[in-house]
Amino acid sequence: AAAPLSPLVRAARARASQLIPPSLMHAWADVLWFPRTPLRPMDVALLETAFWMGGAGVGTGVHYDASPAFLHQVYGKKRVVLWPPSARLELAPSTKYNYGAELSSMDARPFLGGPPLPNDSAARARMLSTHPGFATLPNATVDLFPGDTLAVPPGWWHATITLTVSISVAVRVQSKCQKRAEWLDDTLLFLHNAGLYKRHNCVCHSEAAARGTGR
Repeated sequence: AAAPLSPLVRAARARASQLIPPSLMHAWADVLWFPRTPLRPMDVALLETAFWMGGAGVGTGVHYDASPAFLHQVYGKKRVVLWPPSARLELAPSTKYNYGAELSSMDARPFLGGPPLPNDSAARARMLSTHPGFATLPNATVDLFPGDTLAVPPGWWHATITLTVSISVAVRVQSKCQKRAEWLDDTLLFLHNAGLYKRHNCVCHSEAAARGTGR
């Protein structure tokens, strides 16, 4: 038998039924009828934030995150190019270890359409000679302006480049249930930090990372 509703849930549903027009009630069904008892805030989601600031022409390489992410533009203009999960093999996944994400071995910056890079045409030709299918992959390009927020689903590959001086904030969201399901990733992280898994083949403990160059 279902557990009885708490007075708080009954009162919330009654008040919502008064405020929400019947024509919109179907869109609010999940909010009104689930859960049967209130969830404690810490049971809902775990948040991880990142602050990004830089001049024009910088960004992140092609990668995907294992958790849903939201990118909010605070200042300036940033371009985000996304590829669907089905494009994984064409995007040449890297063997480098990166907790919570998978990286591509490609340098897609010459194709992002941002500020000119040295030898731009030569770089495009060089990459297409080894990955000829890249130029025809389905993709979506989004330019973010101040106040814009982009939702990036888990598994969607993406790369960014700043078109002007830029400030943005990223938030990754993960339920505690999802976090518990990542026990294998957490185990690999423990082994990696102990030097037992992909030592020096990562973005966190490589010699370049230790020098601060990231290259």
